Amino acid sequence: MTTMTTTQTTTTVTAPAPTATTHRGALTLPPHIARATATAGGALTIVSAFLAWTWTSAFPGDLTVYGYPGGLQWLVLVSGALLTLFGLSSYGIKGLTWLTPQGADPAIRLAAYAAFATAWFTIIAISVQLGGFVNLEPGAYVALLATLIGWLGARSLPYERPETTPADPEDSGFDQFKHNLGNRWTIYKGSFTAGTARPAKTLPSYVEILIVAAVLALGLAVFTYGITTEYDELFIGFLITAGFGFAAIQKAGLIQRV
Repeated sequence: MTTMTTTQTTTTVTAPAPTATTHRGALTLPPHIARATATAGGALTIVSAFLAWTWTSAFPGDLTVYGYPGGLQWLVLVSGALLTLFGLSSYGIKGLTWLTPQGADPAIRLAAYAAFATAWFTIIAISVQLGGFVNLEPGAYVALLATLIGWLGARSLPYERPETTPADPEDSGFDQFKHNLGNRWTIYKGSFTAGTARPAKTLPSYVEILIVAAVLALGLAVFTYGITTEYDELFIGFLITAGFGFAAIQKAGLIQRV
């Protein structure tokens, strides 16, 4: 009698490991166009700070002068300069790459937020205090457009999308909503995730001391400017610029280098 034995082979299927994907920002602009748009927006923001934003000096800071910034325009100028410098650094321009040892894109986004928020706050404050948008000069509209262009370009830069998990279909509608909202927030935060800093060059000890002294002096000057502001609008604008600006510098990796 012949006995037949049947052998069953079990195949284990392993799910592929999740991989990072590239996620687009606010617009579906090609990366090179988004980068150029953000950088150009920063440069145009600088130009707008040298234009008159209102026709009357009734608003604090006297924003009526062409060719010389006043009051809140200085803060917009600083924000635009940060956006422009980080944008140029992202192109690998010699002499500017040291500005972004951890990568430029997160710093570009935060600098764009600084310029956008400060400029729009200023122009809204002018309109509210003086009684409408009729009190704005063309320079104010240039600032609005320039900061919007810079912000849209920065938000359109691609970034590595963080891994998320889908909501449990058995959860309640509210729980699914909270889960999906958390996923959206995780993806949004991912656009500000900085990379690994490039190795720093070894500098002579006296140069390092001079750099630390210069950074401390700059920090003290910024702090002094903030606590000695002459009016509420300038103080609020300072908080906006300093908050986003410091975050941009930190994401660029400059704070870690010091």
